[in-house]
Amino acid sequence: MKIKKISNVLYFVGQIFNKSKLKKLNFQLNDNATDKMNKAHIVLANHCSVMDYRITTFAMRKKKAYHVAAKNQFAGRKWLMQRVGGLPKVQFVPSLALIKQIKQVVDDGHHVLVFPEGAMSFDGTNRIITPTVAKLIKRLGAPVAVLNIKGTYLAKPRYNEKKFNKVDKLVADFDILLDENQIANMSVEQIYDKIKQGLHFDVWQWNKQNDVKTQGDLVTGMDNLLYECFYCGGQTTVCDGMLACKKCGKQWMVDEYYRLHNANNTLTIAQWCDNQRDNIKKQLKADGFCLVANVVVQKLDGYKGFKQVGKGTYLQGANGITFDGEINGQNANLTFESAKHWSVPVGNNFVELSQNGHTYRFVFDQKGIAIKTALAIEEIYKICKNN
Repeated sequence: MKIKKISNVLYFVGQIFNKSKLKKLNFQLNDNATDKMNKAHIVLANHCSVMDYRITTFAMRKKKAYHVAAKNQFAGRKWLMQRVGGLPKVQFVPSLALIKQIKQVVDDGHHVLVFPEGAMSFDGTNRIITPTVAKLIKRLGAPVAVLNIKGTYLAKPRYNEKKFNKVDKLVADFDILLDENQIANMSVEQIYDKIKQGLHFDVWQWNKQNDVKTQGDLVTGMDNLLYECFYCGGQTTVCDGMLACKKCGKQWMVDEYYRLHNANNTLTIAQWCDNQRDNIKKQLKADGFCLVANVVVQKLDGYKGFKQVGKGTYLQGANGITFDGEINGQNANLTFESAKHWSVPVGNNFVELSQNGHTYRFVFDQKGIAIKTALAIEEIYKICKNN
């Protein structure tokens, strides 16, 4: 896709909109980078929430930047995305075309914004950052800035499909991470370690230090993410404003700091997610992990978005994922190897998997399955890598 010049008018209008929205969310930008960015930089940002683009765009208000975005985000608005600097990419799929586009943008003297995690945080902490980004930076040799965003997970966690919650404070620290001389004299491994340090975030640790309160509906949809009872492993549900287990009946209330409470325990969302990961690891170690679900299948159709193409059975085990059903009226069997998928795009009710130039979205009819299969994909990949 041809790179378009960023529209000054659209960028200006977007800045007015972003400034208004962020003011209502008590946003604070600690900017130690803008005045030092007199040449093209690669700007890296962590990814906590769907609202992060508002913050990254606002942070780059004086220094317009092209940004890498999921290809399906261009559906129905390709022209607009191009004119605000969007560079399309299928998530978690290596793209030589994108690398060429980034190089062209940097060579032309423009900044490029990248979310190295590739997708939003599950639980308010970092997702996997692959060494690929360090290799790209070493190859380009361009200086690197980092935008570390704190608090947006509280305003709009991944399971929340309603309006933004009101928070006491949002913060982003904008700093120069590496200059050209440092990049030239560092190994890829050293650059990678520096990137992980610069992008590290834990919203729960940050909130513990800052006592940021959140007002809004903090519970609806939480059973999509925290799908498994912390005590007995039963299926959770949201009932009367609380997270409850269908099996043992234990209930959890969520306070204004997003802490989950019952009579015996207090947990963060990240601690609960870690428990779910640990249970998956135990099942894998015992060769007992198996996930089976009915799915509707959608397929990414260029820049037209996802189109429904079939349905069938989704089966995940230690060696990978298979789909058996029909696509476009024909019997179909798809196999996705564990060693080729370190992570996946995931929503409340779907995951996306790509192979041979095709991207499929598998939509589940049961809560919690999407997050469970996504966590399992990451854990199985780690095992494959270690082996």
